[in-house]
Amino acid sequence: MVTPPIVTRAVQAICRLTPSAVLYRAMSVDVIALMYHVVSAETLPHVRHLYAYKTPSEFVRDLNCLQANHHILSFQEYENGHDCRRRGRPAILLTFDDGMSECYHVVRPILLRLGIPCTFFVTTSFIDNQRMFYRHKVSLCVERMRRAGAVASRTRQLLACVNRRCGCRVYTEAEFTEWIKGLGHADEDTIEVVCDILQVAPREFLRERQPYLTTGQIEQLAVDGFTLGGHGRTHAELAELGDPALIEEEIVESCERVRRIAGRDRVPFAFPFTGRRVSRALLTDIVSRHSTVSLLFDTNGLAADAPIVMNRIGADRPAEGGTAASTLPNLLRRAVEDEGAGRAAAMMRRFLM
Repeated sequence: MVTPPIVTRAVQAICRLTPSAVLYRAMSVDVIALMYHVVSAETLPHVRHLYAYKTPSEFVRDLNCLQANHHILSFQEYENGHDCRRRGRPAILLTFDDGMSECYHVVRPILLRLGIPCTFFVTTSFIDNQRMFYRHKVSLCVERMRRAGAVASRTRQLLACVNRRCGCRVYTEAEFTEWIKGLGHADEDTIEVVCDILQVAPREFLRERQPYLTTGQIEQLAVDGFTLGGHGRTHAELAELGDPALIEEEIVESCERVRRIAGRDRVPFAFPFTGRRVSRALLTDIVSRHSTVSLLFDTNGLAADAPIVMNRIGADRPAEGGTAASTLPNLLRRAVEDEGAGRAAAMMRRFLM
């Protein structure tokens, strides 16, 4: 039975008016996992057209806020059932996805200075800059087209070439951006054609910029006491692979490689993009047969899930308007409100049935 909209709105309104301390104490979970991708003071051309990210100073403000209000757990503490709450507030698990080099050069020194644990999920085909994430190629293409946009005739020439070779119909820079950002893992050959047209050279970028972690850097992160985990071999969305055997390979082989580099017996895994459309029965079976794979991390906020899956909240987006405050208090507050409203609505559905 679907909860009537008026009931849902009433529950949401009550949660918005409820003090944070009360909401935190009523939460059904003792740990909130936060997900970042990159932290940098630089404008990263391979990232900037995909999502916004925080500067080191903004990231430090986040960490100071967390330390003042929550216990920040290591993954090992979580697995060992460490007492999670502080003053009635849930503990925090800090995670980074994709294995970007900034995790080593920017994030690592900050975490070490503040004594904060973290888990880094690595896409294994990117290690040692052997391959570029197709989404990062897309951002480089958008960057190159925008630079060409200063000369209208050049933009028209490039778009005509894209239309001819890729079989699409894009006639403005905005249309091109929308089209190419809509391409997925299965369209990587098309993205490579666009790279050729725009003279974007992923291999040269990999060699000169070194955007991903190296084997040595991953080893050092493990020596530092950080947790390393798998994030797929190719960063394909697992549900789109379809074949359960391919899904299993992406999970197990990425975990196995990270496990060997980090010198661990078992490591966690984070779904690229999302794992919401992947059968939990399949995942439970995979984990039961592979002792090297521990907890799985998804990206569905605080939603309840299978026992082997922990959901996370995205924390990359910086504050708007240049405010100096951390974005996390409001982010966590909204997530807790949604979690409380969801549980209340579920109880209401059972009551009305």
